[in-house]
Amino acid sequence: MSLRISENSFVFWRRRRRGPRVLGHGEEAASRRRSVRPGRVAFLWDNFGPMHDDRCRAVASALGGEDRVVGIELFSRSRTYEWTSTSGSGFRKVSLFGGDQRPPLWQLIASIIKVGWMSGCKTFFFCHYERPVVLISAIVFRLLGFRVFVMNDSKYDDYPRVLWREMGKSLLHLPYSGGLAGSPRAADYMRFLGLNRRPIALGYDAISVSRLRAASSGGQIRPFNDRDFLVVARLVPKKNLDLVIEAFRLFSCQDASGRKLNICGSGPLAAELDEKIVAAGLTGKVTLHGFQEPDVVATYMAEALCLILVSREEQFGIVVAEAISLGIPVIVSPNCGARDELVRSGRNAFIVEPDNPEGLARYMKFLSEDEDLWRDMSNEAFLSAESADVSRFVASVCSLAGLTPPLPDPHAKPH
Repeated sequence: MSLRISENSFVFWRRRRRGPRVLGHGEEAASRRRSVRPGRVAFLWDNFGPMHDDRCRAVASALGGEDRVVGIELFSRSRTYEWTSTSGSGFRKVSLFGGDQRPPLWQLIASIIKVGWMSGCKTFFFCHYERPVVLISAIVFRLLGFRVFVMNDSKYDDYPRVLWREMGKSLLHLPYSGGLAGSPRAADYMRFLGLNRRPIALGYDAISVSRLRAASSGGQIRPFNDRDFLVVARLVPKKNLDLVIEAFRLFSCQDASGRKLNICGSGPLAAELDEKIVAAGLTGKVTLHGFQEPDVVATYMAEALCLILVSREEQFGIVVAEAISLGIPVIVSPNCGARDELVRSGRNAFIVEPDNPEGLARYMKFLSEDEDLWRDMSNEAFLSAESADVSRFVASVCSLAGLTPPLPDPHAKPH
């Protein structure tokens, strides 16, 4: 260490006397490759699913190595989603507590601060701003001189807002240096909550298009006439699945193709939806498949006619990004945050109100009967997949954190 400081001091002294040396051909790029070493970045989520893994791995790859990114997972299993927590390959992942553990607040805060401090990270990206543990951790890191950015995809129009609660939420945003939003409406909401003079970037809800396409490649390429409608959602009220079943009943009354409706997901409404399916006379036509792992869902999507997501409330709708990545048209409600940038009505999607089963049934009929229309929309969806890719997340993170990925070495061997 002392020798390195001495040499640097000598070089600086020599350049002060002789003036700056002009770099020769190829030396400037080589110098940048040697000197640029991006800082470490940490991301915090409650639990890591496939999309969180996508984002951390992509940022680590862009910054030059898995030691550049630390993924902090509060719990090894989610109470909301049934996916299997990812391994965290390609970056450093830290799980603070087991899935069944619920430690006291002070212990959770201490664990976050300890991992963050020991990681050597200077920039942190936090989700779940509304949780006290995240708020206090963000305040501590800001007091220590680090930058902390909030990640969120909530929109003002998700549900009716109450003024005093929104004022309280604006206080929760005070510690943050800026935000990473899921959609333009989410970015507007961040500004409303007090980040209007701080940087905000888009691309939070990005996924790895290459992972989705690789996961679905094992499935068969289904002919148009053999494709069915697909819903991928938790079985909860806001997903509006009773309306989807009613729309499919209306569609089936006019349809002779024999298409079916597959619903992948689990939740408290499973029994109630089963009863609705029987009452509507759709037994054998509508199937509840329960929770499916991401690779299985990717296969269902690749073989579907279209994806339906007409939620009453939907912050973003990751499944929309997954569907268009595989070239599958979507029918969505305007409530979905993914509508803002990923969806183009009449090109890769149709947009329908969440209280309009007749309109949904008509769009289903259009796609079911017109193969040329379906192929055009499928092609548009496939071509628009870049807007959903994790490369957008990487660019936004680097922009907010002020990081410059190292230049590639032209003499390095390809991976």
